[in-house]
Amino acid sequence: MSLPLIQLLAAVFFVVSLMSGVWLIFHLVSLAAAFDGYADLVPADARPRVSRVRILIAMLLLVGGAGACLLIALHAAGMLPTAAT
Repeated sequence: MSLPLIQLLAAVFFVVSLMSGVWLIFHLVSLAAAFDGYADLVPADARPRVSRVRILIAMLLLVGGAGACLLIALHAAGMLPTAAT
């Protein structure tokens, strides 16, 4: 895989992860309502504006994008094991 392609993929996954994190920050009331009863999250009195499914999708994009960036960085650095041929 060429280096510009690796950089492009890393940039795309970084932007996806960053934007989903920003979106989650803007929807903290819905995030707290989605995880009501877990840990110390207490939902506000305001009604959540976003469904739980959208919150979970944003969380998946956040974690998946960060994980993909990490894997791409490890691959580019040659730190991932390769299959023996």
